[in-house]
Amino acid sequence: MSEEVIKKPKKQSKKKTNQAQQQINELTEALKRSKADYVNQLRRTQENEGLLRGKITQSITKEMIPVLDNIQRGLSAVPEDQYDSELYKGFQKVSEQFQKALDSVGVEEIEADGQAFDPETMEAVAVEGEGSHEIVSEVLQAGYRLGSYVIRPAVVKVARHND
Repeated sequence: MSEEVIKKPKKQSKKKTNQAQQQINELTEALKRSKADYVNQLRRTQENEGLLRGKITQSITKEMIPVLDNIQRGLSAVPEDQYDSELYKGFQKVSEQFQKALDSVGVEEIEADGQAFDPETMEAVAVEGEGSHEIVSEVLQAGYRLGSYVIRPAVVKVARHND
């Protein structure tokens, strides 16, 4: 009789062990899925924060660039004999500080003068000459980009000529 009592608990114990192991495996898989979901959510959140930061920078920059344009227009209107004035020097400093602020957030001026015309980053308002080769002859308004996003295209005059 003692043999029967010993055998039954072993069978039940083995069955319970298998059930417990199955439950452990299920919980382990659920934990792995939860961890993967968390990592993916964290990555998506970081990507969204980066996109949002970029959109905010683009929006603010788009509004501030005309201010820089006006400062530079004012500086270019000052007669040469006034270049030593404190007012002129002060506005030069403001212009430099403004440009540094744009640089610090990754905004770059689009290089256009003397470059091949690029309709993705430039807007031609005048075209001179004949031919198929188009070179920017004058930049009328600077263009700016943030990474690959063009905040404002450069407004240019284009000279056409043959190679």
